[in-house]
Amino acid sequence: AISASGDEVAIGEKQKVGIWRVSTGKEIESLSVDGENLHSVVIFPDGRGVLVGLGNGVVDYRDLSGRTTVLGTLAGHTPVVSVSADAKWVAAIFTDVEVQTSTLMVWQAADWTRLHHQVFSGADLFFAQFAISLSPDGRTVATGGTGVDALLIDVVDKRQWRLEGNADG
Repeated sequence: AISASGDEVAIGEKQKVGIWRVSTGKEIESLSVDGENLHSVVIFPDGRGVLVGLGNGVVDYRDLSGRTTVLGTLAGHTPVVSVSADAKWVAAIFTDVEVQTSTLMVWQAADWTRLHHQVFSGADLFFAQFAISLSPDGRTVATGGTGVDALLIDVVDKRQWRLEGNADG
């Protein structure tokens, strides 16, 4: 993940997140991810920390002093994480391919209050989610994955739109 300024990049490897200065190519911070392999990582735009998704279904926030706040856990699910450009909202999509469910959670970053929780399941709604992005105001979440479709979710009005892709390219 590249920071909003473009000055830092976070690289996850197994049980560690390294934050590197782009201009020098040197690691400036190293954060341990105990107990489970890292699945996804994003740097907060304001540089205060990282949001990580772990292979055991945990999503947490880690500030650069090493403090950790667990935001959500869904056992058996693999989470992919995102943070809004203004660093006010964070989101994760948790996918369990075996039972064909994806669960979306959105939190307010100021106090980690969970604002939205929605489960998608069944052949009509489910496709494994491997990408997530938040609108700048945190209201709309876009997800995509193994299917050719993308899903937009308005977390305030609880509406969703499926954007049908082209399987032929």
